[in-house]
Amino acid sequence: MVSRIDRLILVLLCVSLPLGGWLLCAGSQLDIIHGALGYGGAALGGLAIVFLARWRKISWPTRVIVAGTVPAMFLGFLLYWTLNELRSEVVRFVEEAHHATDVVEAIYLYQNDHRLWPTQLSELVPRYLKRLPERARSMTSPWVLVWRGYYDGPVLIANGPHNIRLFYEFPANRKSNKLGRWLATMDNMPIPCEVDQPAPPAVESNDANELRLIIDELGRRVEEHPDQSTHAAELRRCRRRLAEMMPEESAGKG
Repeated sequence: MVSRIDRLILVLLCVSLPLGGWLLCAGSQLDIIHGALGYGGAALGGLAIVFLARWRKISWPTRVIVAGTVPAMFLGFLLYWTLNELRSEVVRFVEEAHHATDVVEAIYLYQNDHRLWPTQLSELVPRYLKRLPERARSMTSPWVLVWRGYYDGPVLIANGPHNIRLFYEFPANRKSNKLGRWLATMDNMPIPCEVDQPAPPAVESNDANELRLIIDELGRRVEEHPDQSTHAAELRRCRRRLAEMMPEESAGKG
C-alpha cells in the first residue's frame, strides 16, 4: 500500500523533473547559466524532497526512486555542460566566417579583373587585400584557398576544433552573376552557417575581350610557373578559341 508520504514524493518528482527538463531545454537556446539553473533547481528540489519527507518513513521502492533520481540529475547536467561547451566552440568558430567576408569579396574582385580565379591567396596582396588573413584563436589552421583547376571554382577553407570545417565555395564562373555560398560541417555533417556575404556584380564583356584578358593572365602564370602544365594547356586552348572567333586577328598576327 502506498503511503501519503510516498504519494507526495512521487507527485513532487513528477512535477519537478519535467520542469527542470523544460528549463534545461530553454537554457540550451541561451547559455550555460540558464541550463545550470534549470537542472540545478530540479536537483535541489529532489534533495529537498528527501529531507522533508523524513527518510525512515519512505517505503523502499520510493527510496530507490529518490536515491537514483538526484545523481541522475547531476550526471545529466555534467553531460549537458560538456555538450554546451562543444556547441559554444562550434558557434565561435562559425562566426569566423563574418571576419572573412572581405577575403571572399577580394577574390570576386580579382575574378572580375582577370576573368580567372586566383590560385592562392598571396595573389590578392596588396592590390585586393592589404595583407593575408590572420589565423584566429578558434582556428586550428589559417585560411587556405584550394584551387581546383579551370573548370571548377576554388574553395576558401579553414579548419577548427573537433573536425569542424568552414568554407566558401565559389562558382565555376560568374555568368548570370552567379555567387557561391558559405558552408560549415562537423565530421562531414552540415551545421547552420548564415553569412551576409557582399560581392561585386560581374563585369559584362564580349567573349573576345574576355578571352584576351584570360590569355594575358594565363601568359603571366605560365611565365611564373613554367613547370605547371595545366596553365600552358589552358593557354593553348584559349588561343585556339580566340583564333576561331577572330580569324582575321590571328591571321594579322601571323
